[in-house]
Amino acid sequence: MIQLNPKKITRLVLPLEKDLPENEQTIFYLATLTVEQESEIMDSLFTKDGRKPYRQYDKAFEIGVVNVENLIDLEGKIIPYEPTKEFICKIPRSVRDEVALRVLQNLERTIEDTKNLQS
Repeated sequence: MIQLNPKKITRLVLPLEKDLPENEQTIFYLATLTVEQESEIMDSLFTKDGRKPYRQYDKAFEIGVVNVENLIDLEGKIIPYEPTKEFICKIPRSVRDEVALRVLQNLERTIEDTKNLQS
């Protein structure tokens, strides 16, 4: 039987924070993507000038992350997540890329499932 993907939110804690107390972990909430969102992410990989993997990572983070908890500023004060490009750019690139990679891995699983259905 084929199981449909429900519209669910997945909780993600990065490996570097797994050993921290739960109230100190930064928690990323990843959405199950719609077909349109999947296409938008995949289309962002290529531009007129060629392959742009960082564009795809940025798009995957922007679309796939619906909330983040326990983000702190330089003084240690918790700040609320804002899903704007300006705010997202304040999150370190290495963190954004790791989270985006998880969004893309989920997307790759969906693509692989589709290929398996076609064969």
